[in-house]
Amino acid sequence: MTPFTSGVAPLATTDTDAYTVAADKVARVTVTVSERAGGTPTYRLAILPSGETLGSQHYIVYDLAHTANGSTEYGPFFLSEGDSIRAYASDANTTYLVNGYTDDAS
Repeated sequence: MTPFTSGVAPLATTDTDAYTVAADKVARVTVTVSERAGGTPTYRLAILPSGETLGSQHYIVYDLAHTANGSTEYGPFFLSEGDSIRAYASDANTTYLVNGYTDDAS
C-alpha cells in the first residue's frame, strides 16, 4: 500500500476533481473539507464512479453550510480504478484534502 495526500481549492461554483484513482489501482480515502476565510459557504462532496456522469445519486453532501474556519472529515471511502472525488463550493475559500492509500487492483 502506498500513502498519498491530494488537495484542491476549487474555484467558486465549479465542479472539480479532488482525486481520481489511477489505472490498475484501488484506494481507501478520507476527505477533509475546510473553510479558510471565516465565511459560511455551502459545499458539495460526491463520489463519482468511473465512466458515470455526475448525478444526484453520487452526492455524500449537497449544499451543506460550512462552519466558519471549520473542518469536517468524511470517509473512509473505498474506490476503484477511475473513480473520482468531486468537489464544489459556493465560494473560493473551501479546501478539500484527500488522504489515503492506494494498492494494486489485482
